[in-house]
Amino acid sequence: MKSTEGMSILVTGGGSGIGESCAEYFVEQGAKVTICGRRKDKIDAVSEKLGSSCKAVVADVTDSSDRENLLESCIAHGGKLDALINNAANMYRLPVEEYSEEILKDAFNTNVISCMMLSSIAIPHLDKTDGAIVFIGSTHTRRAFPGASPYATTKAALEGLTKVMAAELGPKKIRVNCVLPGAVVTDLNLRAGVIKESE
Repeated sequence: MKSTEGMSILVTGGGSGIGESCAEYFVEQGAKVTICGRRKDKIDAVSEKLGSSCKAVVADVTDSSDRENLLESCIAHGGKLDALINNAANMYRLPVEEYSEEILKDAFNTNVISCMMLSSIAIPHLDKTDGAIVFIGSTHTRRAFPGASPYATTKAALEGLTKVMAAELGPKKIRVNCVLPGAVVTDLNLRAGVIKESE
């Protein structure tokens, strides 16, 4: 993997799980990292652990003004933007007939729309650095997990979005990829009952 030394990287959902691990790795490799999350105690704890190279910003990625502020904070911290890691997500676990329209809208707003909109406003900055956009997908799109229909559907949408954005942004030398992690012990998966602590 290419070294991230000297890079400025934005990681959404950086207060725990995959986002926290990404932030830790990038800081270890010499990058300046900005993380965000809705829970101030979580992101502050990560930032304190990782030191001055990691900046914590309280933000709800579904809010347009928060997205703008988040990007501005990242540029102020790192001087530029080299990579955007779209990791923030939510997961509900119910039988398909029990999902409400409100829940489905929340799932798509958090897991797809916010990723697309944040990526959109990040493009002018990534264009200056030949940067990269990474979407965190899921193996839920390859294997059926009962009860996780909105999550699987939104993650499948990210794969489609990735292909289109990669084709559009390739000429700008901006790379776009989607990573599909398997089951990871994260707060999200534990709350949803996808995995157990002992696993």
